[in-house]
Amino acid sequence: MLIRPSELFNLAQKLLGDTERPEQEAKLLLSYFFNSSIGELYTKQYLSVDREALAHFAQKRLAKEPWAYIFGWKEFRDIQLKVPRGLFIPRQETELLTERAIKTISLLLPHSPLSVLDLGTGVGNIAISLSKAFPHLSLLSTDICPLALQTAISNAQRYNLTNISFLLSDLFKNIPPNKKFHLIVSNPPYIPEDKLDDLPEEVKKEPKRALNGGEKGVSILREIIETAPHFLTPGGYLLLEIGLSQEKLLKKPILKSKLILKDIVKDYAGIPRIMILRKNGKDNY
Repeated sequence: MLIRPSELFNLAQKLLGDTERPEQEAKLLLSYFFNSSIGELYTKQYLSVDREALAHFAQKRLAKEPWAYIFGWKEFRDIQLKVPRGLFIPRQETELLTERAIKTISLLLPHSPLSVLDLGTGVGNIAISLSKAFPHLSLLSTDICPLALQTAISNAQRYNLTNISFLLSDLFKNIPPNKKFHLIVSNPPYIPEDKLDDLPEEVKKEPKRALNGGEKGVSILREIIETAPHFLTPGGYLLLEIGLSQEKLLKKPILKSKLILKDIVKDYAGIPRIMILRKNGKDNY
């Protein structure tokens, strides 16, 4: 049927009336449905819409299904990524991690060619963003999940990126021990294990293995901090996304690793979210 954008927006709000934020949810529904921004939709005099299909997607949302699973994709920075059910959905906070990685690479560029490790790549959002920004990087993306790697490869192929290698690995386990990187970037699971049952129903639809950070949420973060120095070049950087107040819990592992804490970056809500660590300039490990 043909319908004016304003009327369609009202319809979408009615379909999603039982959600906590019908107006916001309606905007997301229409953005996904038409693969377009709300602003662009309002430039049209009329829109052609299958009302039954729209209602079908709204029902899935009312059942607390994440939008990325409903439509099979998620936008991340300037890229669109396939996100099948069973994989972690990229978050806005990780865009901040990616931006800091881009800044760090820019600092290191005089030492090119650079080698970068994306540890726990998921659907490939960080690696693809870095590859697009720096086509001459040598990137290695790892993940413990075969489906994640398959999806990341597919997403990279969509953008014709050829400078990313992919490896099935539980953290560093399958990476050659003599391999060195100028930058390691990771958004590992960091939800405390005893908080998983308290997560919103929508988040519970995502794989637990991609959320569970173990005791106090820092088990995997601690392992990365302990192991990363062996894979960093002298002066190399480690960038980590962390959860609420976890920077305090990681002070001792950082001291033990002899990495230098250069900065902690707060997210859009003012929460410490990104840890920037650096290996000293002499390879004493």
